[in-house]
Amino acid sequence: MSTAEKRTKMDTEGARGIAPPEDLGWSADDFNMEVVVVPGSTDQQNSAHVDLAFHQHETEKAPDLTSPKDDVTLSNGIAGDHDNDGNTMTSCCYALFAWLAPLKAALRHHRPFVGRWGSRLFFVLYVLYSGFALYRQWGTEAATRLLLLLVIVLWVSLGRRVSPQLLKRLGPVVTLQPEKGRTLRTVVRWILYVVAAGGGVAYLALEVAPKKPSNLLTLGGIALLLLVGLLLSTHPHRVNWHTVFWALAIQFYLAVFLIRTQQGKDLFQWLGGLMEKFISYTDIGSKFLFGDAYTMHPVVFQMLPVILFMNCVIAVAYQLGIIQALIATLGRFLSFCLGTTPIESVNAAANVFLGLAEAPLLVKPFLKDVTESELFAIMTGGFASIAGAIMGALVAIGIPSNHILAASVMSAPAALGVAKIMCPETEGDNSSTTKDAYKVNLGTSTNLLEAVSQAAVMGVSIMVTVSANVFIFMIFLTFADNVFQWFGEQVGIHDFPFTRLLSYVFYPLMYLCGVDAADLLTLGRLVSVKILTSTIFSYQQVAALIDNSATLSNYTKATNGSWHYQGDDLVLHDWNVTLTGGVLTERSVVMSTYILCGFSNISSIGICIGSMTSIAPSRTKHILKHVVMAGVAGNIACFLTGCVAGLLYI
Repeated sequence: MSTAEKRTKMDTEGARGIAPPEDLGWSADDFNMEVVVVPGSTDQQNSAHVDLAFHQHETEKAPDLTSPKDDVTLSNGIAGDHDNDGNTMTSCCYALFAWLAPLKAALRHHRPFVGRWGSRLFFVLYVLYSGFALYRQWGTEAATRLLLLLVIVLWVSLGRRVSPQLLKRLGPVVTLQPEKGRTLRTVVRWILYVVAAGGGVAYLALEVAPKKPSNLLTLGGIALLLLVGLLLSTHPHRVNWHTVFWALAIQFYLAVFLIRTQQGKDLFQWLGGLMEKFISYTDIGSKFLFGDAYTMHPVVFQMLPVILFMNCVIAVAYQLGIIQALIATLGRFLSFCLGTTPIESVNAAANVFLGLAEAPLLVKPFLKDVTESELFAIMTGGFASIAGAIMGALVAIGIPSNHILAASVMSAPAALGVAKIMCPETEGDNSSTTKDAYKVNLGTSTNLLEAVSQAAVMGVSIMVTVSANVFIFMIFLTFADNVFQWFGEQVGIHDFPFTRLLSYVFYPLMYLCGVDAADLLTLGRLVSVKILTSTIFSYQQVAALIDNSATLSNYTKATNGSWHYQGDDLVLHDWNVTLTGGVLTERSVVMSTYILCGFSNISSIGICIGSMTSIAPSRTKHILKHVVMAGVAGNIACFLTGCVAGLLYI
């Protein structure tokens, strides 16, 4: 085929939008291309104006895109567009793009290397910034925040690299002969038993008993709960009391630090204040979307947006590796102290931050091989705790932030201790050597934007679920109250709704938890509401009672007037106001925060079945076998946390 015939064929097929055929024997080096587009024309008209002019260069090299002398032009058909200035600018653009293309390819090829050194550079710059900022702000509250952030960055960046190497180097130093090692461990274990138990007894005798001896009543509650767990145990003679002892000891000393020491109070008060301020930023979005009247509907426009916001925050923390470092560290601590396996320890630590359905995802690869005892502990941990996003929503409606944080942390060892009473290990330790459980990895997000986007979608689902549950359970509970009250009125019993009956069921337990006598029935009713409906609904009632208490305080200060109880409600005479549900004392508010802190209710059993069977379908039989008792164990763990808090709160 001659050169002229080739051009004729290419002109014809190019006008139809057909790519040049490969059998013509030409490559990209054989021709230049000029595209002419007529402004204002349609696509079909423009396609007719496409002029593919191919200039064969049999003896010349391909045009150099970096040289302004080469014949490479783009024209839009406007007169004067082919002047020298236009050609020069176009060629310069091509030269720039030709230079950037290999650079982009190199960056893509060496992305891991660039990312690694970019992270290191950012780390060094952040450390330098923090050092200078701490020098300027030392002694202020801002310095405390800067120091905390610096510790977290160092922990996340260096902890996972330094700790394994340090342990590896220390290993040969502390290695003993097996016989000597067992003897030393036994001696050290019994010394720690004596020190922990003796320290607890001494503290109660010197600090608690002289100031408020009634608090010692909660020791009876702790004993009763352990006895109930033992009676419900699958193998009571196989209980590992080492785990139970240290679960109680960790709870006790955590409570001493958080509730009794000024440093612990200040720390969690400070953390709670930061959390409240952080959560308050959701009000900006609520105000923008719903206007100034959003405060008139706090549940929909204040509590639910916090769930969405906190879910995204946790997703970002996961993407940055912060949550993984916290979970792995806390999991190692629990495993070391309690003697539990890495899998159940990591899951218990994850439940401090994640919900009933999300935490088991961290140990999903191991669920098909875990023992029944470990599976029971995993489910119990979910029932005995609340998710971080829900925690933020509770703070938004008025639940004390410092105590809800403390309750979440204290619930982790309690859940493991109760689980090992009710379902002790009998199959041997199948997974205690699974150190990969500490390599926490969750999610498939490739960057922060994707993580936030996925979390926002998931957060909307959680919001809908929460609002639907609160809506329907409130309807059914009110209906049950009215029906039960109607049947009572037929036989002369007035003001005795269904929740009042349930209050009497939990009355003795609330007494042993150390709740104030005036609020025993109220706390019993709140516990029954939590178990039958949802944790959020019960906390909403606590928030309403907190508001009622504030109203009563303002009433007495303003009028010094009188009031009386009408059923569970409190009537203020001078203001002609009825406080629905009554009020709570300060101690009872704190106690309710600890006792209710867990997803141990009927609806959560369904959630647990659905999530766990989808994660580990091969374990469906064992999940269905233990899920109800795991819910009971979660409630016992919550009551145990409440008893320990009641023992030390003065």
